[in-house]
Amino acid sequence: MILLDPAATLPVELAELKLKCGVEDDSRDALLEMDLAGAVAHVEKVLDLTLGVQTWQLSLDKFADVIELPIGPVLGIIEN
Repeated sequence: MILLDPAATLPVELAELKLKCGVEDDSRDALLEMDLAGAVAHVEKVLDLTLGVQTWQLSLDKFADVIELPIGPVLGIIEN
Protein backbone atom coordinates (compact mmCIF):
# COMPACT_ATOMS: atom_id res chain seq x y z
CA MET A 1 0.00 0.00 0.00
CA ILE A 2 1.13 3.52 -0.77
CA LEU A 3 0.08 6.56 1.27
CA LEU A 4 -1.01 9.19 -1.26
CA ASP A 5 -2.43 11.87 1.06
CA PRO A 6 -1.74 11.85 4.82
CA ALA A 7 -4.24 13.31 7.25
CA ALA A 8 -4.33 17.10 6.88
CA THR A 9 -4.85 17.71 10.59
CA LEU A 10 -4.18 15.94 13.86
CA PRO A 11 -7.17 14.59 15.82
CA VAL A 12 -6.37 16.92 18.74
CA GLU A 13 -5.87 20.67 18.35
CA LEU A 14 -2.71 22.21 19.79
CA ALA A 15 -4.79 24.63 21.90
CA GLU A 16 -6.66 21.70 23.48
CA LEU A 17 -3.39 19.88 24.24
CA LYS A 18 -1.90 23.02 25.81
CA LEU A 19 -5.00 23.49 27.96
CA LYS A 20 -4.85 19.87 29.20
CA CYS A 21 -1.11 20.23 29.93
CA GLY A 22 -1.47 23.60 31.62
CA VAL A 23 0.82 25.31 29.10
CA GLU A 24 0.01 28.98 28.63
CA ASP A 25 2.84 30.37 26.50
CA ASP A 26 3.85 29.57 22.92
CA SER A 27 7.50 28.77 23.57
CA ARG A 28 7.01 24.99 23.29
CA ASP A 29 4.43 24.83 20.51
CA ALA A 30 6.77 23.17 18.01
CA LEU A 31 7.84 20.54 20.54
CA LEU A 32 4.23 19.85 21.58
CA GLU A 33 3.17 19.48 17.93
CA MET A 34 6.00 16.99 17.29
CA ASP A 35 5.11 15.03 20.42
CA LEU A 36 1.43 15.02 19.44
CA ALA A 37 2.21 13.79 15.92
CA GLY A 38 4.39 11.03 17.37
CA ALA A 39 1.69 10.01 19.84
CA VAL A 40 -0.92 9.85 17.07
CA ALA A 41 1.38 7.73 14.90
CA HIS A 42 2.00 5.37 17.83
CA VAL A 43 -1.70 5.00 18.64
CA GLU A 44 -2.50 4.37 14.96
CA LYS A 45 0.15 1.65 14.82
CA VAL A 46 -0.88 -0.04 18.09
CA LEU A 47 -4.61 0.06 17.28
CA ASP A 48 -4.05 -0.68 13.58
CA LEU A 49 -6.38 2.09 12.44
CA THR A 50 -6.17 5.64 11.22
CA LEU A 51 -7.32 8.64 13.27
CA GLY A 52 -7.61 11.06 10.36
CA VAL A 53 -8.83 10.96 6.78
CA GLN A 54 -6.07 9.61 4.55
CA THR A 55 -5.88 8.44 0.94
CA TRP A 56 -4.12 5.14 0.26
CA GLN A 57 -3.48 3.22 -2.95
CA LEU A 58 -3.64 -0.57 -3.01
CA SER A 59 -2.59 -2.38 -6.17
CA LEU A 60 -3.40 -6.06 -6.67
CA ASP A 61 -2.00 -8.51 -9.21
CA LYS A 62 -5.42 -10.09 -9.71
CA PHE A 63 -9.00 -9.61 -8.56
CA ALA A 64 -10.33 -11.74 -5.73
CA ASP A 65 -13.83 -12.35 -4.41
CA VAL A 66 -12.75 -11.02 -1.03
CA ILE A 67 -10.12 -8.33 -0.49
CA GLU A 68 -8.95 -7.70 3.06
CA LEU A 69 -7.89 -4.10 3.54
CA PRO A 70 -4.98 -3.68 5.97
CA ILE A 71 -6.00 -0.19 7.10
CA GLY A 72 -9.33 1.12 8.26
CA PRO A 73 -11.91 2.23 8.81
CA VAL A 74 -12.62 2.75 5.11
CA LEU A 75 -14.78 5.65 3.94
CA GLY A 76 -14.80 4.72 0.27
CA ILE A 77 -13.16 2.75 -2.50
CA ILE A 78 -12.34 3.99 -6.00
CA GLU A 79 -11.63 1.43 -8.67
CA ASN A 80 -9.18 2.33 -11.42
